[in-house]
Amino acid sequence: MTEGRDFQQRIERFSGVRRHLLNATLVYRLSGIALVAGIAALVLLSGWLHGVFVNLALFAALAILLAGLLIYCPVKWSRSRDALYEAFVMEQLAGKLNSRLISAWDFLANDWKTPLTLAVIEQARNDLNFAFEEKLDQTQRNLRRKQFAVLLALFIAIGLTPWFGFGRVKENFLQTWAAALDYLFPVQYSVTPDFGQHIHRLNERVNVALQFEKEGYSQARLVAQTPDGKSEATELTVDTQGAARRTITSDVETEYTLHFEFGQRRTKEIN
Repeated sequence: MTEGRDFQQRIERFSGVRRHLLNATLVYRLSGIALVAGIAALVLLSGWLHGVFVNLALFAALAILLAGLLIYCPVKWSRSRDALYEAFVMEQLAGKLNSRLISAWDFLANDWKTPLTLAVIEQARNDLNFAFEEKLDQTQRNLRRKQFAVLLALFIAIGLTPWFGFGRVKENFLQTWAAALDYLFPVQYSVTPDFGQHIHRLNERVNVALQFEKEGYSQARLVAQTPDGKSEATELTVDTQGAARRTITSDVETEYTLHFEFGQRRTKEIN
């Protein structure tokens, strides 16, 4: 088979180009599908849809789709085929070789040496100079590449907007995940001062706090409502001790009704 090394090397070179073209087309196509899903996620999962389980279902559908694409890609990946198959593809592309490549490879593989087989092999050796790679159809690869470029630009452009940004999707995911865990495994908390009615002097500094007993939320909201119906919401960051704190004081006599909100839950009222 030593004398057929030039056949083998030429066939392997063609096989590499052919498989690279097919695999590039596959990657661009699957990446395009992933980007369409990503664009849909930016629009639907930026916190505009209400309902924990609606958002959770959409996140799960996105994860399943992306996982499916990752599994599908290696399944459909074009791998190396035997030389006889590649020679057959080369024959089809050239069109007028009358099976000389296939026959020559068969003769070399089986070490058949006759004047006729040697003549076929020599003629096929000249056929190896044909530019088979230029005959490969690149239409699908070029189309998928253009689609990928457009979708990628659109994905980035939408993700950089303040309405459907990447940060909003991340924050919505964290809130949705926390709310789902809270639904299945409710977060335990305590409030200071305790629920009920409290009376304080003017200008007295009153510390109001929401304390999570275990791992809770990273953000909480303190809502204060006055007797005239006006309300004010203050966003609070939960500290490393798991508490959201706020100091309240007033130089006029008034009545406040307070409660905390986190995730989809709210505490009882403090008066």
